[in-house]
Amino acid sequence: MRAWRLRNVLDVRPTAVEEQSHWTISGPGGVPIEFDAVTTDLVPNQLLAWKTVEGAPVAHAGIVRFDPEANGMTRLQIRLCYNPPAGAIGHGIAALLGADPKRKMDEDLARMKTLIECGIPPHDAAQPMREPPPSLM
Repeated sequence: MRAWRLRNVLDVRPTAVEEQSHWTISGPGGVPIEFDAVTTDLVPNQLLAWKTVEGAPVAHAGIVRFDPEANGMTRLQIRLCYNPPAGAIGHGIAALLGADPKRKMDEDLARMKTLIECGIPPHDAAQPMREPPPSLM
């Protein structure tokens, strides 16, 4: 089975704590960054919100809303806020190294849009799945 996945997300797995997951993402220069996040709100097919747990190397929180449109399409609204190490200077350095979170998210969303509209996963985002992921929606 092949499935689309975010290119910059290397691994996500549940932890022993309910509503919590452990993430490994590609950071600046391709260096892996690991953190735990907790789901703070979940309304199936409508909303998903999360935040990192205390001690994460890059504290962040986000919310994704799925809003139905009158034409049968769905509008996706995403809010992400984060506190990079070393503040604005750290953000600037990360951006120079190609690790700007907004740019990475925009790239992954463009890949997802291609998959949804064309039915063909982008070659750099199609990955073999070892097992089906736990459903969030």
